[in-house]
Amino acid sequence: MSFDSLQVPMSLGRTEFCPTYESVKKIGYGADDESGWIVGDPRERMVHPVLLSMYLWWPQGFFIQEPGAIGHFDMFKQRFGHLLKYPYLHGKTHARFFKAFKAGTRITAEVVVSEKYERRGREFIVLLARFTDEQGADIAEYRHTVMTRSHAPIRGIGDKESA
Repeated sequence: MSFDSLQVPMSLGRTEFCPTYESVKKIGYGADDESGWIVGDPRERMVHPVLLSMYLWWPQGFFIQEPGAIGHFDMFKQRFGHLLKYPYLHGKTHARFFKAFKAGTRITAEVVVSEKYERRGREFIVLLARFTDEQGADIAEYRHTVMTRSHAPIRGIGDKESA
């Protein structure tokens, strides 16, 4: 399958996570957020949905591995690794937050390649991830753009200005 023949929208599947209180705090502190992404009364252990942006790339905290979890970009790489060329580039992310969730709650994500396009000799995909709680209520939606490879010449190499 080529980039041109990649059909969008295309489901990458469904994955589940169960972020623990410890992993939430560790990731929050790692991002230099003293709140640890815990909102409201700390005894309630409610987590801001910004944490879920981490699951676009890797599903674990810095010290607690979540068995069976997979990052959304890894879902794309497993099926379409031949469409990637290093260095690929994580681009812009748009997020919509609906509500906080309790640490330890099982979170489900439906992941779709929602768009693809080529601009300035570079191929881009857009991953759309919708996160819901155990009751199916929306928690967050992330729309993330990734440059998967470039066919554009590298500026400064071989042109007259760099000589």
